[in-house]
Amino acid sequence: MLRALNEIFAPDTYFESINVQQYEQGAWEIFLKERGNIEIALSHSGSGLKTILIVIGFFYLLPYVQNAELSKFIFAFEELENNLHPALQRRLLKFVTETARKNNVLLLLTTHSNVVIDLFSRDSEAQLLHVAHQNGESTVRRVQTYVDNRGILDDLDVRASDLLQSNALIWVEGPSDRLYFNRWMELFTDGEIKEGAHYQCVYYGGRLLAHLSASDPTVDADDVVKILNVNRNAILLIDSDKSDDTDTMNTTKHRLIDETTKAGGYAWATNGREIENYLPISALKSRLPSASRDLRQFEDIADYLEQIEPSAGKKFERSKVLFAESVIPFLEKAALESRLDWAAQMTTVVERIRGWNGLTTL
Repeated sequence: MLRALNEIFAPDTYFESINVQQYEQGAWEIFLKERGNIEIALSHSGSGLKTILIVIGFFYLLPYVQNAELSKFIFAFEELENNLHPALQRRLLKFVTETARKNNVLLLLTTHSNVVIDLFSRDSEAQLLHVAHQNGESTVRRVQTYVDNRGILDDLDVRASDLLQSNALIWVEGPSDRLYFNRWMELFTDGEIKEGAHYQCVYYGGRLLAHLSASDPTVDADDVVKILNVNRNAILLIDSDKSDDTDTMNTTKHRLIDETTKAGGYAWATNGREIENYLPISALKSRLPSASRDLRQFEDIADYLEQIEPSAGKKFERSKVLFAESVIPFLEKAALESRLDWAAQMTTVVERIRGWNGLTTL
């Protein structure tokens, strides 16, 4: 229980012990000792700490009290987010879901928190149900589409400006880049760092790049969209679009990279032509088994695909998302590490995201 408590509260605080004491009147009290502080009675602590300790207690103590395996229980938790900071919500839910998966436990959660909704909307093993009050009756419907999700957030009066509270924003050109990035994070961190919990992806769209700025929003008067107005913890992932080693990126990309870096964010310009140039041959062969060589550093992937199979390049250009969805299950960390500067860039990006989430020191 102590290990779980510290896993949830890290890095904000560290508990050295959990002790119990019986008073002369017969009542029991739980005491927790934080590093550098005296023991504090649980009855004198905040509601958030009590909630977390109760949840941990259910998972660790109930099987012993009832003499039954955890998988025999169904857990129903009501609004765990109450009195919890959003970061604590995410860490508590991470503990809850990981424990449930490990022990094959069914969970029922009620919530009014957009943090919780956002976290589980990306979970393939979770089902979201929208409970609404209409015409004097309660109605329940399954959330299956983007519009359904918007309906929930509208009912909760959640604003788009909540992106300001995200610990990190990853600016990517489009949905296919987001798919690659999320898969990379999954492989590089063994699933520890996840979108929705530790960062959010935001699309800038290739042609809109010239209308973005990462300069200080308080002094820049240009009529552009200021990245830092959205969130200062910004990582910009951008295609170099270079055709060879002697080619240079355009002035807009150089400006954004320079502004992002000076503002304390991080800019990743691909070492190859585009993000797809990081794809290893093993993943490409999953889509085109006849592929016999690596995609070269500055080679246009559409031309590469067209050489292997007629019309394959045209299909790629029509739907980069479908192509990305078909190859990402076959991406492996070992193969990616040998591709250009992927390993070095991912090391830096993960360090930044971990730092912005308080998982390590910047």
